[in-house]
Amino acid sequence: MVNTVVFQPQHETDGVRNLRDFISFARDNLTLFEDQGGFSVDRWEYSVSSTKTVVLFSQLKFQGRNQSQRQHTPFEQPFMDFAKAYIRTHLTRKLTSTVGKPLNGLRYVYAALIEVYGKPDILELDGIVQGKVRELVETTGRMSPAVLYRFGQALEKLYDEIRDKKILIDLPIWRNPWNRPRERSMGTSEKDKKWQEERCPSMHEMLCIMDAFNRAETTPDRYVTSLIIMLIFAPGRVSELNYLTRDCLTEEEYEDGGETKRRMGVRWHSAKGFSETIKWVPKVMEPVVEEAVKRLRDISEEPRRAAAFYHDRKDGFYVHQGCCTAEGFEQTAPLNGYQIHAALGLTANPKASDAQLKITRGITKRIALGINVGSPELNKRFWDHVDGKETITYNDLGDFARRVLPKNFPNVLGTEIKLQDSLVLTWEFAANRQFNTRPYKLAVPTLGTELVNHALASRPNKSGGRTASIFSTFGLKNEDGSEIRLTSHQLRVWLSTNAERGNMDSFELAQWAGRLRVDDNRHYDLRTPAEREQREREVLELSRVSQNALQQAQLHGPVSYEALGYKGRLGVAEITKWGFCEHDFAMEPCTKGGNCLTCKEHCVIKGLTDNLEKIRVEEKLVEAEFNRAREAEGLDYFGASRWVDHFGYRLALIRTQRLKLEDPETPKGTLIRVPKEYDTSQTKRALQNAGYETDTADLSDEKLSDDYLRGLLGT
Repeated sequence: MVNTVVFQPQHETDGVRNLRDFISFARDNLTLFEDQGGFSVDRWEYSVSSTKTVVLFSQLKFQGRNQSQRQHTPFEQPFMDFAKAYIRTHLTRKLTSTVGKPLNGLRYVYAALIEVYGKPDILELDGIVQGKVRELVETTGRMSPAVLYRFGQALEKLYDEIRDKKILIDLPIWRNPWNRPRERSMGTSEKDKKWQEERCPSMHEMLCIMDAFNRAETTPDRYVTSLIIMLIFAPGRVSELNYLTRDCLTEEEYEDGGETKRRMGVRWHSAKGFSETIKWVPKVMEPVVEEAVKRLRDISEEPRRAAAFYHDRKDGFYVHQGCCTAEGFEQTAPLNGYQIHAALGLTANPKASDAQLKITRGITKRIALGINVGSPELNKRFWDHVDGKETITYNDLGDFARRVLPKNFPNVLGTEIKLQDSLVLTWEFAANRQFNTRPYKLAVPTLGTELVNHALASRPNKSGGRTASIFSTFGLKNEDGSEIRLTSHQLRVWLSTNAERGNMDSFELAQWAGRLRVDDNRHYDLRTPAEREQREREVLELSRVSQNALQQAQLHGPVSYEALGYKGRLGVAEITKWGFCEHDFAMEPCTKGGNCLTCKEHCVIKGLTDNLEKIRVEEKLVEAEFNRAREAEGLDYFGASRWVDHFGYRLALIRTQRLKLEDPETPKGTLIRVPKEYDTSQTKRALQNAGYETDTADLSDEKLSDDYLRGLLGT
């Protein structure tokens, strides 16, 4: 666990000394960015996952004399030291890429201090300056409502921290004046409805993705369509693909109705704090996901071997399948032009003769690099290294390959996944249709969203043309003939919306999508108003169907006593882990202590699949305890026979309910309870033990066979 030193103000009323101590604490005690120069520089850089972030301690652009100038004007003292102390403290607590809003908050405070008091001193901050900050933001900020709301949160936090650190103990309390914008997914205006329709892909568009996956033949098409499949079997983010490993598929056996079944899952790392989980693959998607993983394994196999080679060895070049040297060719042997081109994936100069390409000594730059002679990477990192050498060997190519290894080698950037284990590792440009693959340079294309988003929609490229999407490649269009254009985020929206249509539990949906907050589900729910209204009517209408206990439970609404068979009894039953409790807690407290499945006031409803699974788990736990008790009884342990009776009684009742639920002749919606004669008071038990006749069933001489258990509750 990382120990973080926290600044504590030592002076109750002396803000000047607290400010000085705060700056000294951040400058002298905290070490973040010290390797870049710390407080002596005005620019810090860092990376979180695959996101590179630059921190510039500069003024707002409108403060510069020439508004068109691109040069950044640094903060002036004494504000500069406070800004660095605040940002360093903020990022030491948690290194996050969302530092832009706190930094912009400092910039607006700086600008307001200059306008109001003519000097950038944080000790001059007061209510007037706070008002000026708001004025500047609203007149020059040009922020969207959502960005403005987040910016206000950062500004509020800045003011609170200045007050908490007792730098300005009398600073007026300031609250974010910009309201959080309403959710467009819940909007009813024509503009919002149009946005909702465009945001959620149609079934036709999703089927076109599957069509492209089936028709993909080239490496770029097979690679990118496989990545997209990994994002549509369950809601996922492109950045989460970086955590996939070659052994990410897993299988698990489980019991269902007495039958052993198998399910497939993918070991997944969800972003935004959710961390590791297993995303279970829908049965109909299992063959597709399995094929997608197989394709990615095949494409990444050689790059993974190369990553292991460069990790384990300090010299030499990984000789891949495209190399044209004979087996056993020495790493120190001279290479000719043909062999260099094959190793680096280059194209020979058409003007070079066969004889020139076969020489191994005194190779010129034009022969070695071919038509790629103008490549800055090859010129600077490769040719400058071999220029002047009599021969070029695999060792020289290996030195070059090691110079261009991915950042954070041997791990995938921002993760602890080894490149040699990564499912998404490729050669550079292997997923690009425009350029030749470079089989010397390892790459992880999923570190950015561009690859997937460009595959889902044609976009302008740097050369002035347009990239080809998977839809344009295979001639797939919308039903009206228009171009299909999607984003990776829309795939999550489609999955979440259809999960809502299928009545998936909100908590289960959040877990499936890798969301920390269940409340975030609403941002991805783009059902139409008509669908929402129909759902609400199902819950609210007091129709004959909704009076059924199973229907009420499936609608996640309260289950009434009347629906459970108690005519004229008002109120609703308590939800338990396995069913519903009918006990009247106003009369007396519960005496069962959680043993609901042995209680006559507990009701189990057939048709609730999750509850049946939980009963099976409970049965296994009780059966294990029963077997331990019987084993102890066989060893003549004192008191073991009483535990055999206790667990045997519980096991009999639980197993009988489970068998009744699994019986195909039991109709859905059947209410299953423990008969009263099998759950009596402790007083009746004591009378029975004393020899008196009661209506309590005696289980002491019965065998716990399935035949007996089936008849235990009169079933």
